[in-house]
Amino acid sequence: MSRTTLRLFDSATLPPRSSGSFIAERSDHVRILPRGIRRVAELVCDAAKTGELGQNLWLNCEAHPKLDGQSAVDWCFVVSVINFSFWTKPRFTVRQNGATLHGYLAFCCVLKRCLEAGIPVTTPAYLAKVSYNDFCNLLRDDNGNVLPLMKLRWQLLQRCSQILLEEFDGTFLTCVKRCNNSAVELMKIVLERFLCFNDVALYKGTKVSFLKRVQILVADIYSSLQGEEPAAFKDIDQLTMFADYRVPQLLVYFGALEYSPALSTLLAKRHVFAFGDSMEVEIRGCAIEAVEKILEESRRLCEANGVKCTLNAIVVDYFLWTYCSDHRYEILSSALFHRCRSMFY
Repeated sequence: MSRTTLRLFDSATLPPRSSGSFIAERSDHVRILPRGIRRVAELVCDAAKTGELGQNLWLNCEAHPKLDGQSAVDWCFVVSVINFSFWTKPRFTVRQNGATLHGYLAFCCVLKRCLEAGIPVTTPAYLAKVSYNDFCNLLRDDNGNVLPLMKLRWQLLQRCSQILLEEFDGTFLTCVKRCNNSAVELMKIVLERFLCFNDVALYKGTKVSFLKRVQILVADIYSSLQGEEPAAFKDIDQLTMFADYRVPQLLVYFGALEYSPALSTLLAKRHVFAFGDSMEVEIRGCAIEAVEKILEESRRLCEANGVKCTLNAIVVDYFLWTYCSDHRYEILSSALFHRCRSMFY
């Protein structure tokens, strides 16, 4: 399959797939290793054989509520607006059904509890008016802790909710209906009207993009509506993996990415990178390119083994992120994640 790539409204910025390739070719501190790519691809192919890869991992996640239509779409939007920077000490923690959840999954559980209690935390009309104190009190974990950057999260939700009320009939479903079943068109709407999704950096004189949150938004809506109208995105393959801090960690664990001694030393010291730092950009960009190579190798392996399945970057990303979550202690003990306190991931 050819590497077609989406076109952004800003022609001066490379889209994520092209950005990954551009960065990987010029990276000073991150290398992609073919042996590790093969190892991860074998893992993906094995999951395809057992049917695990064919499952809707988003719908099957217990932290996500069972919603449909407008309610499902607005859930995805609200979560995506503040889907960033979940690493913290003490860890944001929730107990659910006998399991201990952290970070993003714990946050989703807290939101879900609010909905179950009748608090409309995914309704733009409510979010546009909720006070900062109420917002913090609603979104505490089981130990009374809040996430980092709470003031920023509240401000982003207020602003985005106001835009929905003023321009999109008070629901993100209007945006989805206007995109004509195109993932790329929906991304364009979001990037043009909701500027907090513009995940762009400058690398060696070139503007590159990662667009983690807007791509997750589109992918989550596609998954929650099971690829049906108005989210029957025929161009869903245009999306890349969602460049965060967890999947690169997994890629290092499996030997698909290798860091320079200088970068490894900083990670060991728990250095916090500024957004747009060249090392931080290289980690994210090389992760995108590595997943593209994993995708290509996974398709080859599946075809060679007679395994029929739908493979795209979303499927692979969901699988790798879930694998990382399920094996977090094993992975954390041998591979470090990079820290960047940013609203983009």
